[in-house]
Amino acid sequence: MALVVGALVIACGVFVGTHLALAHPRLTVYIGPVEGTSVLSERLVRARAESVLYDGSYRYVPRTSILAYPKSEIERSLLSTFERLKQAEVTRTSFFATELVVRVEERSAKARWCVDPGTPERCYLVDDAGFIFASATQTDSVATRYVLSGGVEAREPVGAIFAKGSGVQVLSTLDALASAGFVPLGATMSVESDISIPLERGYFLMTKLEVDAERLVRDLKLILGSEALFGKEGELEYVDLRFGNRVYYRLKGGQEKSGMP
Repeated sequence: MALVVGALVIACGVFVGTHLALAHPRLTVYIGPVEGTSVLSERLVRARAESVLYDGSYRYVPRTSILAYPKSEIERSLLSTFERLKQAEVTRTSFFATELVVRVEERSAKARWCVDPGTPERCYLVDDAGFIFASATQTDSVATRYVLSGGVEAREPVGAIFAKGSGVQVLSTLDALASAGFVPLGATMSVESDISIPLERGYFLMTKLEVDAERLVRDLKLILGSEALFGKEGELEYVDLRFGNRVYYRLKGGQEKSGMP
């Protein structure tokens, strides 16, 4: 009996001693500098990281231990809490360092998504992947290149992705048109994946989400250089390239006509 009691005392001693050793200040991590914030408040990012690290729970291996701190959980929490963040990383400067460095990268606005393009106060910022991450300001309205609309089914736009996850493709198409000199102003997407693109030249280009950007630019150049439309670009109301090898167009005040690109 005495041996059993002695063994239990030793086991308890080892258990408590190990816990206290792991909780020693030299093995306890803390949130240090927050790097990479621009629009976001550094204080808010730090507070969120600390709320995950110091969650008030009890564990045999302390949550703040250098051996078991919740690195991935802090990173995931930052990304889910702040839509403006594109990346978040928690690191230590060396193996024995207890200071946690939080490095973040904020999203850059490639375009604006508007509930109604004619109502600028209801617009949101979109990154180069089509992710809607924040409300837009008047300054953002000047800085962003394109205005998007439609293509979002969520009631709350922030956190949604434009064009059913194909925002990258839509934005790449706009960039391809711009590189070819057509200067798109944005894009409106319907529920059928049809896309209407207003051009700075004064007419609309209609296409589909699945149409390759290079092919779209090529076909547009061909139709504008055709006998029917050569020299008449300024009179166009729209060019419709949604139907494969058939193109439809209309001059202002005229009837819709069709042809081959």
